[in-house]
Amino acid sequence: MRTKILYGIVILLAVIVVSGLSVPREVSAQNAGGIVPSTAQIFEHGWMMWRSDTGSIYVFLDYGLFYHFRSDEYGGLLFNTRADNGYIMPIMGFGQVWGNMEWLRNQLGNAVGSEFSFNPLVVDQSHGLVMVEDWNGRQIQTLRVIWVLLPRVSGGAPSYTPTPIVGFPMTTPTPPVPTYTYFTDAAFQLYERGFMVWRADTGDILVFFGDFLNGSGGTMLLIPLWWYQEFPENSQPRVPEPYVDPINGFGRVWGTLSDVRERLGYAVTSETAYQMTLELENGAYGKGWLSLPDGTQLYILTGRWSF
Repeated sequence: MRTKILYGIVILLAVIVVSGLSVPREVSAQNAGGIVPSTAQIFEHGWMMWRSDTGSIYVFLDYGLFYHFRSDEYGGLLFNTRADNGYIMPIMGFGQVWGNMEWLRNQLGNAVGSEFSFNPLVVDQSHGLVMVEDWNGRQIQTLRVIWVLLPRVSGGAPSYTPTPIVGFPMTTPTPPVPTYTYFTDAAFQLYERGFMVWRADTGDILVFFGDFLNGSGGTMLLIPLWWYQEFPENSQPRVPEPYVDPINGFGRVWGTLSDVRERLGYAVTSETAYQMTLELENGAYGKGWLSLPDGTQLYILTGRWSF
């Protein structure tokens, strides 16, 4: 029987504050920031940026996730992967990161254009955050593992906008995107204002915020295994009855990420094991659908979900 879920729509904007989670440091560079000669490359589901002053590579996914790789993290990697037929093979640092990190490659997809140079304004901030301009002059603010677009406000500093950029205009036609179907063991847990799903084949945890009952959908957040496996077991105080203490991966995520915990609220059911079907374009979470325990298909598109 289908469970009706009541929870409010939450915009994916709040800064994820992780207590005790280390923040990557930039490779030290005197006078880092300012106008920085850089290169960029557009992919099917996002883009990559290399900044010359620190050697860091930034990855901006279309549905709002952000990754940062220091030069010492990728500099010694080999070029060990080929692009799909009809696509461009990333080279140099982009090729090292894209070619060696399958989980990232599955999210980004293939490169649809060659590297190009641009000279963005880069503002390094405290706690590892950074504001950068893209090649169109749009200002992007990173918030640990997500990013948002900052509109220009005349007469003052830019302020946050609640919606991440969805894609970038493509100037060249792209081949049809392949769709992959997966069948995997999974777990589901319902919360006051959302739910989480774990897929056994990859270990990914998907966090969903939104409103089922009103049919308005909501936002989603991907928590990869490589990230949450370093989290401690849930050490939050016992939740009041009749709520349930999250355990396993759900407990690690809920107990460590205070922003996720505040937006989801308490768990209202225990974990439910089931067989999940996923159908994803290019094997990434940019577009596709997945099944819930009652067989309902939940559709995802660039960081949002709906029925």
